[in-house]
Amino acid sequence: MIFDILKLIVTILKLIYCIVIAIFTYLYDFDSTLMRKVLENFNIYGSIENLDKYYEFKKEHSNGVALFTHTSYIDGIVLATELQEAPSFVCLKQPLISIMYDIAKKWKCLIIEPNQNNSKVITETILERNKNEPLLLIAPTGNNLNQKNEFELNEFKTGPFISLSPILPILISYNPHIYVEDNATQIKSFIDIVNIEKLNYKVKVLDPIYPVKDDTIQSYKNKVYNIMN
Repeated sequence: MIFDILKLIVTILKLIYCIVIAIFTYLYDFDSTLMRKVLENFNIYGSIENLDKYYEFKKEHSNGVALFTHTSYIDGIVLATELQEAPSFVCLKQPLISIMYDIAKKWKCLIIEPNQNNSKVITETILERNKNEPLLLIAPTGNNLNQKNEFELNEFKTGPFISLSPILPILISYNPHIYVEDNATQIKSFIDIVNIEKLNYKVKVLDPIYPVKDDTIQSYKNKVYNIMN
């Protein structure tokens, strides 16, 4: 009982530390080193492979979009750490995003409404991007983080593929594999991660994927899914 209480106190102190880092990040410039310290504070360690492909893609394309595998609520911190810049995510408007709204807007995130068709605003954002501007990062599985099978991605949504723009796939894998149970709250999911003795991750940037002449939205989506899967 006493051990559980002490463990809870330590977790709360670590969460307070994260909040302080978040405030500092908002008031001052983004610092990926601070993001890494947040992760290491919870015994989460990892690295990235092929980071150069991310910056090459961002420089060469004006309408490209990055798709990343999404199975946990720490994916955003992991990508912010390893991409070494403030990431511009497509974020679903929910309690956590509402709390961090100012930071999300500062990072030029696209905040979308739940239970609505947001394809139009996502497509416009992809097509209106200029070279070297923040690259929009989208989880193609949407808000479904319940990927129980480590080696089989959940079904992709159609939204990111409507513009038939070049796509940069980014894979995030965890050891042990983590995912969010159906109906689990963000706080509970985060606490579950914190209670893992040590969590390792690997981010891997794949080669860009381009649509071919005869590609439809569906065929392009299937091709990207198969490659990322």
